[in-house]
Amino acid sequence: MTKIQVAGLNCQIVDALNGNEPELLAFLCHGFGAPGDDLVPLAQQYLLRHPSLQNKVRFVFPEAPLSLEAVGMPGSRAWWMIDMEALNRAMMTGEFRDLEDSCPEGMEEAREQFINVIDTLLKEYHLSYKNLVLGGFSQGAMLSVDSLLHLPETPAGMCLFSGTLLNKNKWKGLLAKHKGLKVVQSHGRQDPILPFHLADTLKTIMEDSELNVTFIPFEGAHQIPENALRAYVEMLENL
Repeated sequence: MTKIQVAGLNCQIVDALNGNEPELLAFLCHGFGAPGDDLVPLAQQYLLRHPSLQNKVRFVFPEAPLSLEAVGMPGSRAWWMIDMEALNRAMMTGEFRDLEDSCPEGMEEAREQFINVIDTLLKEYHLSYKNLVLGGFSQGAMLSVDSLLHLPETPAGMCLFSGTLLNKNKWKGLLAKHKGLKVVQSHGRQDPILPFHLADTLKTIMEDSELNVTFIPFEGAHQIPENALRAYVEMLENL
C-alpha cells in the first residue's frame, strides 16, 4: 500500500502488480462519516486474493476533502456535508429522506476535485478512460455517478454500493451518453439511511439509458454484502 497526495486529496494505492503496469485503475470512494481508509481492507483482504485481479488492477482509495471533527466525528470525512438532523430523524422515525431531486451543496466542488485526481493518475500511469473503473459506497457511490456524467468519455465500468438517486432530471438526461457501460449496483432492502426504492429507481433510469446494469438487492441494511463483491470481481475480470 502506498499513500500519496493527488490534486489535493490524500489517496491510498493498493495493488499486487509487483512493479508491472496496471490494465485497470479502479477507484473506490468511501461514504459520509467514514475515515479515508475505510474501504482499503476490501482490496487487501478480498479483491486482491483473486489471482485474475492481481496482475491487472490498481485500486485507488481517495480520502474525501472535508473533516467532520467540528461536528463531533474526529477522524471522519465527507465529500459534502449533509443534514445530520434530518438523517437522525429519518433513522429514528423510519420516514425515509427523498433526495432524488436534490443537488447537495458542495457536490459540484467534490466532483471537480475527484475528476482532477482521476485525470492526474490516468496520465501518470499512461492509461485512458477505457481503463477506468469508478465506484464507491453510499456518498462515494453518488459521487461516482455524478463524476461519470461529467467525463468526456465512457469508462470501463462502475460499481455502486448502497448509493442513491440525486439530481434526477440532470442525471437522467446525461446517462444516455454512456450506453453500454457495465455497472454493478447493490442495495439493502432494509437500508435505514438511503431508501431501497430510490436505488431501484436509479437502476431503472440507468437501464432505460441502455447501461448494462447488474443489480443486487439483498436482505440487509447499509452495507456491502459478499455477493455484491463477487459481482464486482466478476465485472473486473471481464473488462
